[in-house]
Amino acid sequence: SMKTTAEKIAVMQAYEDRRDVEFFSASLDEWILLTSGVMGPEWDWKSRDYRVKREPQEVWLLRDPDDGSLGHACYNRLDDAERSATGRSHYIEVVKFREVIE
Repeated sequence: SMKTTAEKIAVMQAYEDRRDVEFFSASLDEWILLTSGVMGPEWDWKSRDYRVKREPQEVWLLRDPDDGSLGHACYNRLDDAERSATGRSHYIEVVKFREVIE
């Protein structure tokens, strides 16, 4: 997909900030990690699509250790999950889940 100038700048700035950048290989039908030569990558915006590599999301949930059931709320921060788990009538575990990106 054609990127706007602002989107291109964001991808290139991420590269400058040493974040992982990927390009889409149509022949392989997958995203490939961008590597560069001595002078940096040769950006080819006309024939390639680039993106900043997504980082896996991490969330915390509450789990009842007696039956293994999970609560319905997801917490983006560990301290929020721990705060929610305290003061309950019985012990609740705080469990971290990490997204798998394939």
